[in-house]
Amino acid sequence: MSNPFNKFSLKTKKIKVPALDNAEVEIQEFTVAKSAEYYKRLFSLQNVDGDMKLNPEELFKVKIEKIAECMISPKMTVEELDKLGASANEAIGFISDEIDKLSTGN
Repeated sequence: MSNPFNKFSLKTKKIKVPALDNAEVEIQEFTVAKSAEYYKRLFSLQNVDGDMKLNPEELFKVKIEKIAECMISPKMTVEELDKLGASANEAIGFISDEIDKLSTGN
């Protein structure tokens, strides 16, 4: 009997990045463990009512780490991404959003 969880193996996708003159990069979804880690870091603050709120200090760090982990080609490390000029923010945001879409099925 086959494992029904095989349908959840990591998906990959090639995308064209407008900020990179439509250069193609290959991404994969993040794992369940990474999803939980990112969520915990992003919503690590509480407001006065005790509700969780977005931690803005972690937002960009998580985007960079997500790309370093989930961009298959070209492969880049956190350190390499951190050294890019601020003009890379549009490409970073786009790729991060596409990884989120692939990971959530949207």
